[in-house]
Order: sequence, then C-alpha cells, then structure tokens
Amino acid sequence: MKRCLKLTFIFNLIIKLAFAQSIDELNSFKKNIFSFEDSSNIVKYIPKSKFNICFSGEYHVSWQNSFFEEKLIERLYLSNNLRDVILEFSLSFKPYINAYVLRNKKDSLNLLDKEYKLTKRFINFLDWVKDFNIGKSKTEKITLHPIDAEPNPKLTFNYIKEVIKTINDSIKLKSQISNLIESSDSKNGLQVTKNLIKTINLNYNFLISIIEKNSLEKINTLLRGVVLSFEYQIEKKLFRVVDENTLFLDSIASEKREEFMFENFISLYDSSKFYFGQFGKAHCDLNENVKDDYNSNFKPLTSRLNTSDYFKNKVCVLDICYAFPSCLNQENHRNLKKVYKELNRGVYGLPLNIDEEIDLSNYPKLVNYIIFLK
Repeated sequence: MKRCLKLTFIFNLIIKLAFAQSIDELNSFKKNIFSFEDSSNIVKYIPKSKFNICFSGEYHVSWQNSFFEEKLIERLYLSNNLRDVILEFSLSFKPYINAYVLRNKKDSLNLLDKEYKLTKRFINFLDWVKDFNIGKSKTEKITLHPIDAEPNPKLTFNYIKEVIKTINDSIKLKSQISNLIESSDSKNGLQVTKNLIKTINLNYNFLISIIEKNSLEKINTLLRGVVLSFEYQIEKKLFRVVDENTLFLDSIASEKREEFMFENFISLYDSSKFYFGQFGKAHCDLNENVKDDYNSNFKPLTSRLNTSDYFKNKVCVLDICYAFPSCLNQENHRNLKKVYKELNRGVYGLPLNIDEEIDLSNYPKLVNYIIFLK
C-alpha cells in the first residue's frame, strides 16, 4: 500500500456496529467518520488524563507499512508527551536499536540485521524514529523498548560473555559459562540455555557479590526469554493437526509469552510517562480470555495490563483494519457483513463467509476504537 493512502478513524464504530440492525443505523455510524489526515481528532480520544498507554494492534502481513504508527506517534508526542514506544520485538534488541535511533550508530543496526534479517518495514520504521530524533535533546528523543521473548540466543550469549569478562575471580566459573556458550549450535540452543540458567542459579550468591544486580537480573530475564521462545516455537506449529491437546499446549505457551512481556513492561513502567505500544492483534485485546484457531484460550498482554493495579482500565487499544472503500459506500446489509468480514479477518486472521450471520455482541469488549486503513 502506498504511503499516501488515506487513514480513516471511525470513532464509536464498535458500538454502532454491535447494534446495527438496519440501513438507518448503518448510515448513523458512517456519520462518525473523521479524516485522520485532515485533523488530529484521533488523539483527543486518547487523553493522557484518561489513559497511561495506547496500544495499536494489527495483523502482520508482508505489505504492511508503518505510516499509521509514525503519524500516531508524531501526534501523541505533541498531545501526550509521548517519549517511550513499546515494541513486539526481542528484549535483546534494545541496546542495538536505540544506539541507532538515539545516536545514529549504523553498525548496531547492521549487526542486528545480519543476525535477524530485519524486515524492510521495521528498518523503515527505525529510520523514521532516528530522523524524528535529530536535533532533539536527550529527554526529548523517543526511546524504543522491545519486550518480547528471544528467538535467537546469540545476542543474549554475547551479552553474557561481555558481563563475565568483568569477573576477576573464579576462573573456573568463567570458563564453565564460556564453554557452555561456545558449545551452542542450531540444534542444542535450548538445552545450552537451560544449562546456563542452572549454572547461574547454583552460583547466584557468588555472582551477585561481583556483578551488578541489574546486569544479573537482565541475564536471567534474557535467558528465560530464550527458553520461552524455543518452547513457544516448538509448541506453536502452523501446519499440524489441531486437536484439544495441541490447543492446550499452545495456550500454555501463549500465556507464558504474554506474562513475559507483561513483566518486562512493568519493569520499565514509570507512572509519570505515557506509552505507545505497537503489537500484533493477538496481544491487543481487552477480553480476559481470547480463543482462536491456535489456542484454546489465553489472556493477552493488554488485558493483563488493563486489569492490573498499575493501570486499572487506563489502557487504550486501537484496532487497525484494512478494508476497501466499497465496504462503507453502499448501504445494504451485505456490505455491513463485508465490513465485519474485514474486522474479523483483522482480529484473528480468519476469513468469514460473507453470507454467515454476524454477531458483533462481543466486539465492544475487544478494543476502544477501530481505525480503518483504506
């Protein structure tokens, strides 16, 4: 999709769609359409006095671009004093992407790209943040906070090697940790990571006396993320028989992943700040239990935050939907179903037969607002 594509914000569409039973009601919700390009209407519905964080959820597709996120970040920067952006990327990315967007360290981005083959969309987004930060003071710049589990242990292992270099005592322990890391390959990464966790736990009292507590905690969190990511990929197979057992395993994996991201966000949370989070739709849902083709149920990140003592209903969730203008132009029930088809595909990635009966009774519970990208 071209960057010049028009973004339309549909305020209160959820409630209108949920109870739309006639053409008149369909016309009614169409009156609540605002042009995102022509005004800053979208941000007035996300006041800092009401929300601590705004999450934008969309389904991941190859043609997706970051135009909407850039515009929204730009406006929340001015209206809500946004300086911190949360991302659905590996926790270990943080020093590398911030070295690039805060200090223009191209080598950091190149190293990350070499290890992970970053998507063009993500690189473009990092370029935009870097350019946005140019000329701003340290406190005025946008900082990025990836909080997800780690699909590739190499950066985590590199960090551990840098930390243990500072250990002057216990040559045996240094060698033991180094040897474990060096023994890692594409087949034994999970077992090596578990052995590292075991070694560090057995020597925790000694290590905490010679290594900064924050560094040791970071190592433990990174290693836990590596194990989680390995297990998540093992359990979540796209092309396999879906039965009660696999759904149960996937639900456990998803629960662990959502809890991992929740804990990482809480660890950096500052109540004086406003945050924006860019994630896939699976993580951006205000329901306490989500069900789809690959999980029997799990509680997504935004719901965990919204029901926690830290936020208590102060989480705003935007639902990004990709739809054709024809969905909104012609006034008949079939097109209302077509709109819902796009919503449902956006939320779960599942096609919906256009002639099926529609049930929007639960949709108001999913998100605060819907944004149509056309």
